[in-house]
Amino acid sequence: MADKFYEDMTVDELRAKYEEIQRRIETSNPDEDQKGWKQELKILKKAAGS
Repeated sequence: MADKFYEDMTVDELRAKYEEIQRRIETSNPDEDQKGWKQELKILKKAAGS
């Protein structure tokens, strides 16, 4: 269902969300949080078709 959420976004919204997730990956705890954010980024990229 997360990919459906991203499919409804505009290009600008997707770009902003991508940048937000990138920041969260950079500032998150490598042992706990990064895996989840990286998975979220993968879902976003798939939904965006890239």
